[in-house]
Amino acid sequence: MRKLLPSILTILLLVSVCSFLNAAETETQQKTLSIKWQKYLAASDSSCCRFTNTEKELEKAVSTLEKTLAPLGISVELEADEINKEDFLKDPTQANVIWLADKRIEDWLSADIGKAKCDKLSTELGKDIECRTIMLDGKTYDSIPSELIVKAALLASSEMLTASPIEHDCVNKECPHKKAAVCPKTGKPCKHHSGELNRITE
Repeated sequence: MRKLLPSILTILLLVSVCSFLNAAETETQQKTLSIKWQKYLAASDSSCCRFTNTEKELEKAVSTLEKTLAPLGISVELEADEINKEDFLKDPTQANVIWLADKRIEDWLSADIGKAKCDKLSTELGKDIECRTIMLDGKTYDSIPSELIVKAALLASSEMLTASPIEHDCVNKECPHKKAAVCPKTGKPCKHHSGELNRITE
């Protein structure tokens, strides 16, 4: 946790600055950071601790993120999805996957994915089961710690706050007006970023 603290603080500072700059131009709009966790359906009834540990770490991370991101106008939404036994046996690495803003945690962290045999599930299911692991900075994680979840979430939040609008409802390829909430020709919302007009294609 101490090693991750400087990078987390740096990301948090960036998020705060971006939020301040955005608020100076447009009214603050509530955003939602979606976190989705996919687990094995029978995990809660099994003796495997990988899923239960990750669930506890997720709850801890969400609690931290809710307090940290609320002042920036970002709420956190956690969704748990389950895969059944049949799908799990086909590909065990599809369990214990975390998405943040529709992007996998390993992609946010530039981490690698590996496999490790789970003796308990192998015994329970009657075949060798190699579950998903995450490898980062020379360490391998069977369960995903809250520190990594928080770090990935802050990166996702920073991207959400700095993203420029890409959709535009004005019918003109180049709007003749600036900083207008509504296009004077169509009466439809017209989105802008930093006072610059967005170009659209037909």
